[in-house]
Amino acid sequence: MRKNFPVTGREVPVPDHVRLVSRTDTKGVVTFANDHFLEVCGFSREELVGASHNIVRHPDMPPAAFEDMWQTLQKGAQWRGVVKNRCKNGDHYWVDAHVVPVRKDGATIGYMSVRTKPSRAAVERAEALYAELAQGASLPRQAGGWRRLASIKSGVVLGILFMTLMMILGGVLGIGGLNLSSRAMRSLYFDEMAPVQAIGRINFLMADNRAQVALALRDIGPDVRAVAPLPR
Repeated sequence: MRKNFPVTGREVPVPDHVRLVSRTDTKGVVTFANDHFLEVCGFSREELVGASHNIVRHPDMPPAAFEDMWQTLQKGAQWRGVVKNRCKNGDHYWVDAHVVPVRKDGATIGYMSVRTKPSRAAVERAEALYAELAQGASLPRQAGGWRRLASIKSGVVLGILFMTLMMILGGVLGIGGLNLSSRAMRSLYFDEMAPVQAIGRINFLMADNRAQVALALRDIGPDVRAVAPLPR
């Protein structure tokens, strides 16, 4: 596993209500990074795009965490976890990371990650878990440690549900909750994979009001596999 040094031990807080967004190909090579991601990690867009996403991996992160992530994503499911990342200058920042496969014609063509500021309690739980893993403990899979939001077969439906859940979990029922423009949303989720019939669903997410978001969530249907939440 890649080890990025040096590290300073200084934490850079992720601002409230900010989303760090990136997209990779199936090998983990960065193809998109939004401005908030660049501002927090300290890398330029030129340094990130074309590089492996593990350029921001912190050496304190246990290999088991990323093994769990890749196993989950390769099954077509979403993955969520509290992750410690390294800035270019060696500082670090904590994120609540949501990663989802991006699909086209039934095949995974890459991965999308949306990261937000975690609660301090979540960071403390993660630090305790990582300390146990460093001592040789195994990753808990039944009781928690990670939370996966859903497993959905359709790439278009998965993208819509993920966006809607992100708004609800963030306490913001409006497209502005992700700090993404309509144009950016289309690019990130539907470039190369949006069929014509998906446009009606996209319109639900373009409307910045509670009623439209609720309708979008209802329209998605029950094709979701719920799993265990993070421990409290």
